[in-house]
Amino acid sequence: MMTRKNFITSLAYTFFTFLTSKSNASSTDKPLLSRIKMATIGAQNIDEVEHCYTKWLGYSVVEKSIVGKNISRSWGTPNTEGRPFILLQPASNENVYIRAVEIDNVTDYKPMTTLGWNAIEIICEDVDRMHNKLKNSPFRHIGGPANLSGNNSSIRAAQYIGPGKEVLYLTCETGDRIKSPLP
Repeated sequence: MMTRKNFITSLAYTFFTFLTSKSNASSTDKPLLSRIKMATIGAQNIDEVEHCYTKWLGYSVVEKSIVGKNISRSWGTPNTEGRPFILLQPASNENVYIRAVEIDNVTDYKPMTTLGWNAIEIICEDVDRMHNKLKNSPFRHIGGPANLSGNNSSIRAAQYIGPGKEVLYLTCETGDRIKSPLP
């Protein structure tokens, strides 16, 4: 029986396999998709996002400001002009960021029920350790930890809903990291 969970898992694994498979192109060609450097969360309460990400995920605030006119235009979101935002960086100091922008409440929004990119994948050292840490946090656990495609993969993930109703996929490589398709 194909449940929603099985369908989404299969779809995600197929997409992941497609992105990481070798093509007929030469090995000097650049990959079609590389690391995403920043994800943006629209949240009703960015102070809560700041608290949760700094306390529970080890992020630090690298900028706190107001969205300016030019930025809101470049995003194609004129209603964000004048809204507060924060920029967060992981404890690893990697050149990747999560930005949270204050938005109005979205009535009846349910995570994982809209089209488009509505989840953030965070690569971590140990998903099981993070899961144990997050058990008593404001992050709501929705899946995992489990290996992708059952036990046929060395990639392990767990999913959570964050304070802005964003979906987080915490992912780690449990096998050979040198051969891993994870960045």
